[in-house]
Amino acid sequence: REGHTYLHHIVEHYDDLADWTVFTQGSAPHWGFAKDTTGHLPDYVGFEDFVSGRGSRQDSFMPVTSVRHLPSGIGSWRLGLRFKEFRNKSSTICPADGFLGWSDWYFDQFALKKITGQRMLNFYFDEVAQIPRAGHETVTLGYSQGARFSVSRARIRSRPVQYYQALMSHLSREKDPIEGYWLETMWYDVFHPGNLQAFSTLCAYPVAPEGRPSVPEKVMRANA
Repeated sequence: REGHTYLHHIVEHYDDLADWTVFTQGSAPHWGFAKDTTGHLPDYVGFEDFVSGRGSRQDSFMPVTSVRHLPSGIGSWRLGLRFKEFRNKSSTICPADGFLGWSDWYFDQFALKKITGQRMLNFYFDEVAQIPRAGHETVTLGYSQGARFSVSRARIRSRPVQYYQALMSHLSREKDPIEGYWLETMWYDVFHPGNLQAFSTLCAYPVAPEGRPSVPEKVMRANA
């Protein structure tokens, strides 16, 4: 998965990183995320925003387009990623509409198989955040769907090279490691040890439901 490639680049070039690095999958960047389009760009964010370093005052540009609640695995989409009529006239990290810019929470089979449970939560605290889990029963992770983001050299070096080597070891054990799916939801915390989502959310999200919510197809119809 792309996570191993990203980490390999960081480890191999830690001492000679570019001032600004764009990490992206191979699919062409364009608006939307659905069965027939997986460009992963929300609202009016363009690929040039990643290249130019929009938001570089914070040393990174990582638009939040999806969110997962752990350990339940329930998720929510940024509406400007899935529905053209909800696209904000902006290129902000979070939806300009606050919590109204997100879909209803949903639960899907992908989450059941890949991104849910105590193992993933433990991986976040032990390997990514590297803080004691005591007192943290849940965490809500906002992330860039498709793992496309850009970060500065200084932001990458906020963690020592040994940190990235340790993460890469988890992604080197098999062809399609489960940790690769987990890491896609955790990149922000990898690069922002001083602003971990264990302590505060990146965006304003809808209140998570008590029980298991609808399947994605019903959520799509409800938000259409």
